[in-house]
Amino acid sequence: MLKLISIGDCVARGTYRLHSRFARVINYESGGRLLRIGAPEEGEGPLNALFADFSPAQFADTLTISSKDMTAAGASYPLEGAAVYSSKFAPGVSDSLLAVKAAPRCADAVSAQAGPESFASFIATKRGGAQGEGLASEFSRAANGGLALLREGRCGEGARRLASLGGANADFLAGFLYGLGVLEKARGKNFNNIRQAIFAACCGTDILSRAPLECARDARIPARLRGLFDAMSRGGTGAEKKVLEEIRAAGRADMAAGFIFALGSPYGK
Repeated sequence: MLKLISIGDCVARGTYRLHSRFARVINYESGGRLLRIGAPEEGEGPLNALFADFSPAQFADTLTISSKDMTAAGASYPLEGAAVYSSKFAPGVSDSLLAVKAAPRCADAVSAQAGPESFASFIATKRGGAQGEGLASEFSRAANGGLALLREGRCGEGARRLASLGGANADFLAGFLYGLGVLEKARGKNFNNIRQAIFAACCGTDILSRAPLECARDARIPARLRGLFDAMSRGGTGAEKKVLEEIRAAGRADMAAGFIFALGSPYGK
C-alpha cells in the first residue's frame, strides 16, 4: 500500500508540476522549488518525500501539498504520521577534526573503487586521476583541470570548468560546499567567499543542478551524506570501510567525493 513515510523539512507547501520522471524518483517543481518523490532506498533529504511501496505510475503530472496532506492522482496522503527529516547540518568541532583526519585515507579508498567517469576517480592522494580513451579522457582532462583550480583557490574558475561536464558536477560541488562547512568548524575559518564564488559560478537555471547547491549553501544535508560524515568522524581506523558502505548504499559517489575532497584540500591546512 502506497504510504507517505518521510518528508524533508525544506519541502514547501503548494502545487507542484512534473519536472522529470525516472524509474526510482520523480522530480516536481513549484515556484523554483524542487520536490523529489521516491522509495525509502533514495534516502531522506531536505527536499525528499519517501513512500512505502513507491511506484512512479501512481503519481500524476501535478500534486498538491497542504498543511495536512499531499494529494496526487486523486489520492490523499496524510502528513501526520510521516517522519519529518531534520536536515540542518551543524557539526561539532571534535567530530569535524576527526573527519578531516580521516579524509586522506577515505579519499584513496573511494577513488580505488570508482569508475573512470566518476569524480571519485580524481580525489586520491596517492595516484593520478583516471585515464581512458574518448569521452573518458576528455572527462579526465576537464575534471583534473577543475580540481586543480579548486586546490589553487581559483574557485569560480574551477567550478565553471567542472560545470562544463554536466550531470554529476552539481552533486560534487554541493559535496564540496558541505565539506567547507566542516572545515570551518575544524579550523575556525570562514569560507563564505569561496562558497559564494562557487554558487555564483554554477547556480544556473536548471533546478536539478541548482537545488543541491542551494541545500549545501544553507547547510541542509541529505541523510546519506550525514551518515558518511558520521562514519568519518567515528570510524577510527575502519573509517574507510564504513564510508564505502555508505556510498554503496546511496548508489551515488559524486557528492561524497566532493565532500571528502574538500576535507583533504589545502583549505583545511
